[in-house]
Amino acid sequence: MEIHKPNPVHSLKEFLNEIAIIIVGVLIALGLEQVVAQWHWRNEVAEAREALREEIAYNLRSFQFNVDNSACTIRNLETLKGLIRNRNTAAIKAAMSDGPYGQLGLAQFAIGTSTWETVNSSAMMAHMPSGERLEFAGLYGNFYNDRIFRLQNANSVLELFNKSENFDGSPEMTRELIETAGAIQLFYRLRAQGQYQGTIAQVYQRLKIKPTSTDPFRKSSVCHPLQADGTFK
Repeated sequence: MEIHKPNPVHSLKEFLNEIAIIIVGVLIALGLEQVVAQWHWRNEVAEAREALREEIAYNLRSFQFNVDNSACTIRNLETLKGLIRNRNTAAIKAAMSDGPYGQLGLAQFAIGTSTWETVNSSAMMAHMPSGERLEFAGLYGNFYNDRIFRLQNANSVLELFNKSENFDGSPEMTRELIETAGAIQLFYRLRAQGQYQGTIAQVYQRLKIKPTSTDPFRKSSVCHPLQADGTFK
């Protein structure tokens, strides 16, 4: 095998030319590497963005379901409080006979955050525009807060159900049941008829995301008007 020795450098100009060629080659290589990296992260961020938007739309579906059900739910709770005041134990137990959520319209659906947690803990977040990061972070902060309120409301609903099963018409239990029903009613007034509607409108205005269809929820959990005898229309 024939080996060619490098040509010797005869002047400073030739030396500088050699150095310039090396520098230009290194810069081209670094530039190409940067282009490839940017292309990679652009695709990664685009996929993460789409996954986040799907998770947000799913969460808004839960919000929309509560908004749609809220008027009926609040009326039912008012009717239930009337049955409690009248100490109509038979009607109260009939109203609660299909479970703590049932036709009263008290069902709550989970808020998803797994996609956000995955993206937020990865390098993708550093490559997302800062304004968009802040939008997502603020929205998911609301979702986390809502989980707390939902848990409190779910506990109140279970408490109402358990107390209704043992309701004996006594003044003490009457007061407790009315207070519990009132706390649930307040949740729907503040969250479903206030916070949820505002969040849905705000998310559409800023991110152009709409709730996905609530049909799967409504088939099994839609509210039905409570009657004076504890039955539902």
